[in-house]
Amino acid sequence: MRAVKEWKNQRLLDVLLAARCKHFSIQPPSLFYRWQKILFENVASAFKLQNGTGERNREEKVKKLEEKLAHKDEVIAEIMFDYVKLKRMFTPNHEV
Repeated sequence: MRAVKEWKNQRLLDVLLAARCKHFSIQPPSLFYRWQKILFENVASAFKLQNGTGERNREEKVKKLEEKLAHKDEVIAEIMFDYVKLKRMFTPNHEV
């Protein structure tokens, strides 16, 4: 029974596909399946990195983010230094 149901579903899809191919003037409809086959065979290459470019870009991005983080750390250290200095100036008996 399941095979019959799958066959009916596939037949319905084929009819719908044939109608879409006709609408878009793709003749013969087997041309669609040829394009689909080419796509599925080559889709992985579309997502591969070209000559390590993606890796190099990722390394550059990481380096920039590390530099940005180091700069933020320096700014926080300067602010904390000034905060402690001001706190000592305004705290009686220099209690910190």
